[in-house]
Amino acid sequence: MVPINRYFIFFAVALMNFAGSLDISIVNLGLPAIAQSLNTSLTGVQWIITIYLLAAASLMIPAGSIGDIITHKYALLLGTFIFMISTLAIGFADSVLVITIERFIQGIGFAFSLPMSMTIAKNLFADKYKGLIIGLMSSISGLSIAIGPVLGGIVLHYLNWSWLFWLNVPICLFSFILAALLIPKGTIKLHKIDYVGILLLTVSLILLITLFNQLNHWGFNSAIFWVLLMLVILFLGCFYWYELRQIHPILDLKILKEDHIFTIICIMRFCTQGIVYIFLFILGIYLINISSFSSIAAGNILLTMTLVYGVLSMFAGGLADRYGVFWLILVGLFCLLVGCLWFGFMGVSQKLWLLIPPLVFVGLNMATGANMTTLAIHALPEDRLGSGTGVYYTLGFLGSAVFIALTGVVITGISAQYIVNSIVTQHWMLTAIQQHQLLLAAHGARPLNSLIDVFGARANIFLILASNAFLYAFHWVMWVASFLIVINIGLLFIIKRYLARH
Repeated sequence: MVPINRYFIFFAVALMNFAGSLDISIVNLGLPAIAQSLNTSLTGVQWIITIYLLAAASLMIPAGSIGDIITHKYALLLGTFIFMISTLAIGFADSVLVITIERFIQGIGFAFSLPMSMTIAKNLFADKYKGLIIGLMSSISGLSIAIGPVLGGIVLHYLNWSWLFWLNVPICLFSFILAALLIPKGTIKLHKIDYVGILLLTVSLILLITLFNQLNHWGFNSAIFWVLLMLVILFLGCFYWYELRQIHPILDLKILKEDHIFTIICIMRFCTQGIVYIFLFILGIYLINISSFSSIAAGNILLTMTLVYGVLSMFAGGLADRYGVFWLILVGLFCLLVGCLWFGFMGVSQKLWLLIPPLVFVGLNMATGANMTTLAIHALPEDRLGSGTGVYYTLGFLGSAVFIALTGVVITGISAQYIVNSIVTQHWMLTAIQQHQLLLAAHGARPLNSLIDVFGARANIFLILASNAFLYAFHWVMWVASFLIVINIGLLFIIKRYLARH
């Protein structure tokens, strides 16, 4: 390989990493606009995010094995092409069903492109530079997540939500062309791919998230809820039984069974990444639809969270070397706890001095998140490092999808009950259309100001009601998240005590 080509190849894979990370932060800000444009509820919006994460959780590990079979170059090109075409198609979607299907396909592309871009980047340079390369790729990812909200706010202000996706198309195209021209073909390594495991895991996760997303619509008393619950248990049980008997499983579940410390770390990853994704999912809705900020203002406010993450993540490794991984993780958990409690007691506000501090605290947690990965790697034996890391990352993506789905269930259910109780108590007589629009606003799926046209002179009463209903539900989400963080802090001290003895 010509030495200068290495830098162009690194630039190509870094571009794809940039595009994938940008998609995470920029799309969340556009959820209010998508919900209104496609006339969907909060449940519909949930699917746009969770289905993408499910595809990544199900396929990221087998994508690595497929990459060994067809070479890393062609796996990267395949993932980039799928991601690019689906990203282009999403912008033309005219229904929630269409955009959900296309987001699943986009998640498949992401599942191939992310691990392949990291693998190719690491293999470009000598071993002594691999730590630097991983740090650079992480910094690029942090930078794209940091600028996502600001870029998204500008796009939404001057264009429409479709451009949030189309913005990534030329980036992916340029990356694809450079990768196709410059990356050498590489060698093929034969692997047995666990197709049955992939199918069982994917079906199980889709059924599980469907169960959560539709819970408020079906209710606990419906037959379809219990049938689906039985199917989830059946498929997960079959997956667990099948994987324990495979020589090359998609997920090495024996690690969770045999290594209790690693299992605890995975539980922490499941919870903390899930809580962080709650913020990524709900804050755009909160700022735009509830607090009535413009898209540009909301993007600038969210920049305080993502910028802290983007800048400090570059120094997280050095700080961990100096102060220790344990203390960095502990500080990150306390910062996340403060952020959750702050939002758990805050009302609707447009005062920046109230909004920015909790976002900074959440950003600090995101910046220290890589240290939990370091802790997980140290807990694994050398011969199970690859399979254990796969389990760790898969559970992180799964936690994100589950927590977003549960957040939607809680906000939709509690806010709806709040509205119904208020209507009954006050003896208000509302039309079906008025009640429907009021519920959509209380769920965060419509701007509060949309109620002005629905209720006319009485609008102010229902604006306050919808706002209070959303906040009441949102506070419950934050309080439960705070409780889980306290449990995670306790688990961290258990790990520290165990490692001190061994």
